[in-house]
Amino acid sequence: MKPLTNVFQAFLAVLSLVTILSGSASAALRAVGPIDSITTLPAFYQDLNNLALQPCLDQNGFCILPPPFDPLTSVPLSPITTTGPITDANFPSEAFYYSAGALMNIEGGKRPGWIMSLSTPSSRESFRPRDKPFCEPTWRK
Repeated sequence: MKPLTNVFQAFLAVLSLVTILSGSASAALRAVGPIDSITTLPAFYQDLNNLALQPCLDQNGFCILPPPFDPLTSVPLSPITTTGPITDANFPSEAFYYSAGALMNIEGGKRPGWIMSLSTPSSRESFRPRDKPFCEPTWRK
């Protein structure tokens, strides 16, 4: 039990140093792109560093898409369309502007992780340009 306590104490020390020595993070938005008249989603979100992200809708295995649109989890029944008309059969109910994650290997084979993502509002019908994107931090045990 002693080695686990030492590992935990070292982890807390490193976490404390990183917190103290790192700068502050900001998630403020500078701009929201024009609303696409067909998808009703913003073309992009831009932060204070002028980094603009558009929704990731490519069915190439690099975008996180819900089944039945994700080629890694199922065979897509139809391609995603952005030319209309939009239906549940040809456009996902949720799309991501970005998603990032990290996994940690700890003693005992456990792999806790952290995921941060910026996704579209879940209901396209109710989206208004003043709506904020859904920013979701998730801890995985």
